[in-house]
Amino acid sequence: MRFSLQIMLTAVLSGVTMLGNAATSASTAQFTAKLYTEGLGRIPDQSGWRGNLNYWRNVPCNAANLKTSARDILSSSEFLSASPSNHERAFRLYRAALHRDASVSELNNTISQLNSGTSWVTAIDNLLNSAEFSNRVPLYCSGSPSGWQATPPGNLVVTSTGAVKDEASLRAALQSATPGMTVFLEQGATILLSQPINIPTGVILATVGEPGSGKAPLLARIARNAAFTAPMINMQDNSKLTSVWVDGQRNRFGFIGGSNIQASGNNTSVVRNLLTDSTGFTHLHNWTSAGLAACRNGSVSDNLITAYGSTHTGSGWSDGISVSCTNIIVERNSIVDATDVGIVVFRAHPDTQTSVVRNNWILNAGNSAYGGLVADPLNSLDTNFSSIYPLGTVLDFTGTQFNDNMVWSGPDVHLDLIISNGTRPWFGNSTYTGRGAKFYNNTSGSETVTAFVGISVSGMLQAQVQANAFLVRPGPANINNCGQRNVVVAPMPYANDAGSSIQPFTPVRADDKVVVGCIGH
Repeated sequence: MRFSLQIMLTAVLSGVTMLGNAATSASTAQFTAKLYTEGLGRIPDQSGWRGNLNYWRNVPCNAANLKTSARDILSSSEFLSASPSNHERAFRLYRAALHRDASVSELNNTISQLNSGTSWVTAIDNLLNSAEFSNRVPLYCSGSPSGWQATPPGNLVVTSTGAVKDEASLRAALQSATPGMTVFLEQGATILLSQPINIPTGVILATVGEPGSGKAPLLARIARNAAFTAPMINMQDNSKLTSVWVDGQRNRFGFIGGSNIQASGNNTSVVRNLLTDSTGFTHLHNWTSAGLAACRNGSVSDNLITAYGSTHTGSGWSDGISVSCTNIIVERNSIVDATDVGIVVFRAHPDTQTSVVRNNWILNAGNSAYGGLVADPLNSLDTNFSSIYPLGTVLDFTGTQFNDNMVWSGPDVHLDLIISNGTRPWFGNSTYTGRGAKFYNNTSGSETVTAFVGISVSGMLQAQVQANAFLVRPGPANINNCGQRNVVVAPMPYANDAGSSIQPFTPVRADDKVVVGCIGH
């Protein structure tokens, strides 16, 4: 049975003092999330997530308990099944335990030991008992997220098929590729980019064997290796990116403005990839660089996206997925620790925005975020747009829908708003107004989400918001800009007009801070 958000919020609030945190913190929660994404190649399932949080609620954070937590996952039957080769196991061990890539010599040394008969449990203990792990324990127990160490990725090519394995060969292959061709990358190859690359019209870029998003040790990895501010990969009409690891290397370059991928064309497909640590405002942007020109149709599905190195405050935030083209299907993606918005759908004007966001999982483990799921008409600060379309223009989102997505968080990080239909909470009175975006059947599953506002409708007319249910913990009082609310709706001309259908809500005044610029810490 699905209850209203308001009822569920009240139920959780009434017992919040009974939910002690002990050693649970942003740092232990992110440590746990990395054991899943780096060790098992997937976002935590909610049962596993709950079990790990319960563990940290009952023990102090110290070296011994961190080791127990790591051993539990890294020696599990799932780990051993998902990583059958010694190469895969060694690769995952360094990233999960030390939060960095192993060097080629470290990988080869560990693989050699395993090939010579050293047990996997012994290999785990050798790393967990190292001085480096011991030196990182204060960070893992600090209460703050640990991000990644600033080490460049190593390169250990697994296959020898004659496929691409360096930047020069990749550029040459893409430049000569014609529609219908696939440019393959060797498994395990690390291709360090000095400048952006372009996937031409109708061309597919893929790792040999197409291992999928959960097989990081086997994926070819395209990694930023210079501080250029353009997107790393630009995609043209009918192009496809599949089974590739696109790594922004924010741990080395910080926030410099360049996203991982810009899907600029029509009918682009970004499927089964691993996207990590963008240096820009998002990991993937469906958007045309032509500005006001339309881009239509495409899919973003089954990708694993982690933003551990991004920050929630200052200018270092990052979305998981950002959509400005119309009729993009965004489904079954897993997003961990995005710090602005998990998934945002922007205006597609002059087109009607009809993109669909469904069946995605969004977890904020060690990083806080401003929003989970957002329909965003944007603001008049874009002078190219506002010179053509005055601020009073209503931008059409009819056909846009967010449904059956799951959003949850650790108890020690927060989302300002879980759902925001319209973005006056971000941009205040400079915000454009949208029309028709629909949110339904979005939940926090069996878990909780720490948040200030469950759902805000402000800057979206004819809004459809029904059957969304979240178990909410209140956000921390010391950064409570938005106020603790359930479902709030601004009056006309910003929302709640004829044609709206909104689950039980509290109407607020047009100048209420929660719907007119409360975002920001």
